[in-house]
Amino acid sequence: MDSQGSQSRPQSLRILIVSTFPPALGTSAGAARVFEVARGVSRHHTVDILSFIDTVDDRKHISALKVFCRSVDTILRTRTPLAGDLLGMQPTQFVTEYSDSTMAQEIQQRVSSGRYDLVQFEFLQTAWLMPKDCPIPSLLTHHEVQHAVCIQRMNLSKTLIERASHFINWMRVLHWELEICSRFSAVITVTPDDAARISKYLSRPKIRVNRTGVDCAHYAPMDVIPLSNRLVFMGYYGHSPNVDAAEWLVREIMPLVWLRRPDVHVDLVGGGVIPKMHGLATDSRVHITGWVEDYRPFVARAIPLVPIRLGYGIRHKVLEAWAMGRPVISTALGSAGTGAINGTNACIADSAPDFANAIINLLDNRELQSQLGRNGRTHVLRNFDWPIIFGEHEDIYNNIMNEWRHGEHRP
Repeated sequence: MDSQGSQSRPQSLRILIVSTFPPALGTSAGAARVFEVARGVSRHHTVDILSFIDTVDDRKHISALKVFCRSVDTILRTRTPLAGDLLGMQPTQFVTEYSDSTMAQEIQQRVSSGRYDLVQFEFLQTAWLMPKDCPIPSLLTHHEVQHAVCIQRMNLSKTLIERASHFINWMRVLHWELEICSRFSAVITVTPDDAARISKYLSRPKIRVNRTGVDCAHYAPMDVIPLSNRLVFMGYYGHSPNVDAAEWLVREIMPLVWLRRPDVHVDLVGGGVIPKMHGLATDSRVHITGWVEDYRPFVARAIPLVPIRLGYGIRHKVLEAWAMGRPVISTALGSAGTGAINGTNACIADSAPDFANAIINLLDNRELQSQLGRNGRTHVLRNFDWPIIFGEHEDIYNNIMNEWRHGEHRP
């Protein structure tokens, strides 16, 4: 077993993975994590995947999954206004978007069929469709603690009305999020800080940490000479924290950079681009690429930026850049959970002036670029290469199954 976890051969399980969107490489960090976890655990277990899709085109990801999964089934997601929540007590961003009776019925049928030893839900959006009295052990991978994001939005509010609105939404999301988590035998978060945010309110279920990894063989240094005036921010722009980061970068950070280096260009790379983002490209030095099949060449030729102000979890874009031996400039939040150390393997800056200064300093210092990149790659090889993460995940499976056999977490 390629891991630093359990030494004994794991019990072979029949696992159903339920995902909010198709596990896939190159679409979003969350989808990539689910893909890698499914591929890793399939070495010892039988894995079936049940996933929402937003369009028929999303089925193109199925063939890659069938290489290691026993079955892959998809359900075209339908949106249900109100979804029975006439009083507005549940968060609409989840309830309206993911109230799909076909998926709920399919989940109920499968967990009750006797075909599976464990069901694993990926993302909170789909987790609320799990039956409250699940007859088999259940695991939720909670990629991002949502009530904490509400507090971030409240703190960034510019008016009292906005702040009050976010406060009300925080109360709504907190109650809903905790109720969903309490249905599961165990909950995985990707950082210890996220685990603490849930454990603060819940004594049950057990919260376990399983970090996000990176494929250090795929994301390896490329034989490319970096440009002296190129920056890149990668992200799936259907995820609002990435939109906020892009707006902050272009509207507040880059004008400060251009005062001193008017030749600098920035690439915004990734799919899910929403209409309002096109307004960021009115300056010819800002390039919005949309989805690209392989974004490694963009990273290899530029300095990767992570100007994240919202959201939690681990930013996969930091790990990928490090694996490629590239230096990273990030906010403290953007690099949280990665082990980033300012001046050792990254540059950390939390205000627009400080971020702009970090960009200028790093662009002008090739030696520092190389040093940060080397240290970053060494760090991910030791701590975040996927075989290490698989071992941790295997330990979680073993613990859940042992606890279930001893009568814990049963409905």
